Amino acid sequence: MVNKTHIERNLTQINALYQKHMGDKKALYYSKLAILEVCGWIEESIDDVVLECASKRLTETKNLEFVKEAVNHTYSFEYERNFRNLLIQVFGIINVEKMESSLDQVKFELMKSSLGTLRKYRDIHAHTYTKGVTKTMYAPSSTVNHFQYVYQGLKNVESCIRKMKRS
Repeated sequence: MVNKTHIERNLTQINALYQKHMGDKKALYYSKLAILEVCGWIEESIDDVVLECASKRLTETKNLEFVKEAVNHTYSFEYERNFRNLLIQVFGIINVEKMESSLDQVKFELMKSSLGTLRKYRDIHAHTYTKGVTKTMYAPSSTVNHFQYVYQGLKNVESCIRKMKRS
């Protein structure tokens, strides 16, 4: 189940610290931390959706182990390359297509777009460090907006998966 209690609390604290240190180098650290926190939450939430689905629907241990291994070898959260691929491994492409067509398309598109944006910023910040130069960073409030779109999209996916008949 996709849960947002802890991540929202973390983001609220990070945003307050960011606001307190605006114009200070610490604000850059809080911007970076917000993105890394949200992206970590996204990866864990996607893993949870896939593993919960697999554990409720698969009966053979070897198949559940296959899914767990696939999840363990997925290191990012792009919809097409990562999340969708995991769903296809559990449900098959026909069922994923059915699920995608039953989603709230606005929530779905906003989720995919936000995943792409957050991944882009995460990759930049995960592969650089803050030097003495003032660097433009993504404000935690913007990160929170993308988080909300991702959360709504994941809840929508999770709901559609639960409604799908076992095949």
